[in-house]
Amino acid sequence: MIAKTSGRNGGSTASSQAAGGPEVVLGEGVLDDRDKAILHLLAREGVIGVSEIARRLALGKSVVWRKLQKLTAMGLVERVVVNGRPLYRLRPVEEPRN
Repeated sequence: MIAKTSGRNGGSTASSQAAGGPEVVLGEGVLDDRDKAILHLLAREGVIGVSEIARRLALGKSVVWRKLQKLTAMGLVERVVVNGRPLYRLRPVEEPRN
């Protein structure tokens, strides 16, 4: 499949992804299957920690941590501290003000 991605110069480039469906493009970031799996888990569970995400998705904790940093930078996920534990959740969508 071909997915349209943003090039470094601001132009568009086409890239193909072998398996797992097309890439999702949000601004300058691209979501892969692991990013999407983390987002789906956060949508289902609400608030969850790195270790639990890693366990449920059978990924390394460092991989999950890097993915969460990327998703946080993209504005999709936010870090919260509950009882001294760093956890992650989907970032709430703000309603437009009229």
